[in-house]
Amino acid sequence: MLEERHVVFVAILISESIALTAIPDFFRGVQGITSYFFFFFVVLFLDAFSSVIVFYSPLTSLIYFLGVYSSFSIIGINLIDPIDLSVYLFGFSSASFILFISRRNFSDFLINMLSKHNVSKPTKGNLLILLFLTIIGYLVFFLLGFPFLAFGCVADFLAMVFSQKRIYPLIFMSWLSLPLALFSITSTSGSGINIGKVTKVLLKSSTSFRFRGNSYTWIKANQEFKVNLKESKNYNSVIVGSSGSGKSFLVKWIIRQLNVSFTIFDLHGEYPSEGAKKIDMSKVSVNPLSLNNTSPKKRSLEVAYMIKSIFNLGNLQTIDMFNLISETYFESGIEEEDPRTWNQKPPTFRDVLLYLERKKKLSTSTQDINRLSSLEPYLLFLSTEVFSRDSVNLEEIFEGNFVLDFSSVSANEIKYIMIETILRNLRDYMLRRGQSDFWKVFVLDEAPFVLSKETGRDIVERIFAEGRKFGIGMIVVSQSVEYVKN
Repeated sequence: MLEERHVVFVAILISESIALTAIPDFFRGVQGITSYFFFFFVVLFLDAFSSVIVFYSPLTSLIYFLGVYSSFSIIGINLIDPIDLSVYLFGFSSASFILFISRRNFSDFLINMLSKHNVSKPTKGNLLILLFLTIIGYLVFFLLGFPFLAFGCVADFLAMVFSQKRIYPLIFMSWLSLPLALFSITSTSGSGINIGKVTKVLLKSSTSFRFRGNSYTWIKANQEFKVNLKESKNYNSVIVGSSGSGKSFLVKWIIRQLNVSFTIFDLHGEYPSEGAKKIDMSKVSVNPLSLNNTSPKKRSLEVAYMIKSIFNLGNLQTIDMFNLISETYFESGIEEEDPRTWNQKPPTFRDVLLYLERKKKLSTSTQDINRLSSLEPYLLFLSTEVFSRDSVNLEEIFEGNFVLDFSSVSANEIKYIMIETILRNLRDYMLRRGQSDFWKVFVLDEAPFVLSKETGRDIVERIFAEGRKFGIGMIVVSQSVEYVKN
């Protein structure tokens, strides 16, 4: 673990100082002095080399030089000597080169950590304690004649102000504890949705397991994992997990933190109605042929392709279905060229079926009759009370907090048509409402049910692509990545 590595490394540095104080008594004469300096240079080289390799960070090695200098200065060894500096820099350069060769880049773990994370804001109590201990440490070292160590306490103070782990006695370790304090700077106060805690991060390494030609190792971390949808390029999310893994819980957790209006497409009745109005969709009806300020030609085409997706119609059948629906609109007094008629009462699938039967009676061609007859079973199935009218106010559903419970809807085909109809009306509604800041999130549970159909995938992808401009985000929930990869 990272903290343990720092503790061990600092313990080694302190042990080296003690050893360098005691060892000279065992060396006598010119040969002994030469052996002593050889031992000293080896220690200095290994300190520089190992600090780079152990922490995957050349910057950490340079910071630890301040700690080495401090501990050696206490025993009267001055590392400002050019030879000593050269030895340390040689160890530093050798390890940095090996790190570059093994990782194939110049990245520094400490720099990456500090650049990617926001810093925490200390409480006034923590700040006062840190300031008090820093002043004591500064005065003690300064009075003992170690001004460099005194300034190390100040450096520790600045790092620990923004550090998540405030181990106050570390201030008295001066420069030796500075790397650990810097590694403890993690994101705790950044804005966004708090998803959970990060306990480890994956880092390129010269050792550990292999993955796609590179080596990686896990490094212990302790930070909050936050996602700021409001500052991202869109407001969309995809949640994938096996059954029982907590997808619904995560959705509810995200919605509470977003603090925006929400509507949930609940296919299995898993979401409670806390903070929202729950609608049993088996007890309401929607009319897929309602225009809602959309042209009859456009709606005819959308509905024809939706029926094709559900029942696997052929291309000729799809064209015939489109013509039937378009002509039924015209029969109902709704004309493509006259937008004033678009607000009239729309036809239903029952009306399309009746129009088909009239066409069959008037047709003299056996081929035409057979083509119309091939569509009759589908229209008979769709001519149900569920699609007879609009008994719910979709604009109210879009504006407020709602859970749409589809668990009691009898047939999957009916369930799908209801969902796609609502999504298409949502697309038209957001275009009419206009551009806006983030105000609404829609949750599509068990998304493959919709995304497995071509028309369902098209409408969801369009809302995904255009939603941000209109202040709308979508959360797509799935048990597998098969239909949500794109």
